[in-house]
Amino acid sequence: MTRAKSIAAIVAGALAWAATTACNQQTIQTPTRSFDRPSDVALTCVQYFENDISEATPHGTYNVRPLSDCETVRANELAIPVSYPLPINFIPPLGPGNFVPFLVALVPQSARGELALVDTEQNKLIDLDPYTPDYGFVPVGKLPEHIRASSDGCVAVTSNTDSCNLSRVDVSTVLHAALLSLFPEQTANTIDAKGVTNLPFTVPSATAGAPPKRLFSRPAWIEMAPANDAGGSPAEHGYEGDGSHDGFCKGGTHNAWVALPACGLVVKVSLEAGDDPTQPTIQQALRVDGNGVAPVTDLSTIDCPIECTDESGVATASDLSAPTGPTDMGSIPSNLPSGPIRRRSPSTPSPTPRATPPPVASSSVTATASASTWCHSTSSRPPSARRRR
Repeated sequence: MTRAKSIAAIVAGALAWAATTACNQQTIQTPTRSFDRPSDVALTCVQYFENDISEATPHGTYNVRPLSDCETVRANELAIPVSYPLPINFIPPLGPGNFVPFLVALVPQSARGELALVDTEQNKLIDLDPYTPDYGFVPVGKLPEHIRASSDGCVAVTSNTDSCNLSRVDVSTVLHAALLSLFPEQTANTIDAKGVTNLPFTVPSATAGAPPKRLFSRPAWIEMAPANDAGGSPAEHGYEGDGSHDGFCKGGTHNAWVALPACGLVVKVSLEAGDDPTQPTIQQALRVDGNGVAPVTDLSTIDCPIECTDESGVATASDLSAPTGPTDMGSIPSNLPSGPIRRRSPSTPSPTPRATPPPVASSSVTATASASTWCHSTSSRPPSARRRR
């Protein structure tokens, strides 16, 4: 009896320990921050600047520069000597230790709808969310397939296929979000937006006083317009103007040209117009069809098939009608050859066609059997029959 009680006590204790262990083994899912279907890349130029350097605060700022400043000869000319002694084997948070301009790559992650930044000098990912574990990326739209950066380096834009919009990225703000340790006077809340603004495709409404009409069309290729294009102007860098060296880009007007295949259009989009929802983002449009290229004189007449939904998950008829798609240039008779295509000269005799082998006698193969049945029956024949064939 005593032996039985001991065994029962041991079993009960083991069960209690197993139950306690199982309750404490709660797996915490931490997202793995690695590339996930990177679809494109754009480059911008960044450089370290001293900012009130002292022994108490031996830190500075990272300023965005025009991409041309990262050309090797130009970068060496722009090298900034550091006025305070550096520790042995000093490695800065980003870029080279001699503080010359260096390249930062912007890589959209199409599977997750995020943007990653890569320090090409130190060959590492830049953590864009220092307050969460692992490397953080900045969210943009759904399925960002293409990205371009402005020539001044201050703005980048992604074309988002699954959300039918663009995402404007303020590179200097995104960069500062990654380097909060350099700016202790700022908190995460002051730059919580991470410098990303989603821009819908909108045109003026046909009704006077009504808000702009949105186009739910998937964007394809995108290119930045020149800095001094009509209606455009470069931004002022943090090291220009009043010399505050705060690291942020200021002002500027940037435009981009975007292809909307379902509409048969190439449109010019103002990347700053999205800050005011009463202003249409599309400033100019060119229609491309079988007759060539023609400007759209009245933007309010533009209609496109609905290919996406809005942020609420719906795209109502009041937002946009669903017209028929544009004419496919490849189906226009004038673009096709007028007559049969001859692959051989008339004097060249055609080769005698090979005789079709008779079907193998089998219970599962007949003269009217389908191709799939014939293949199945062939694989089921004995090896000797397959060798004879």
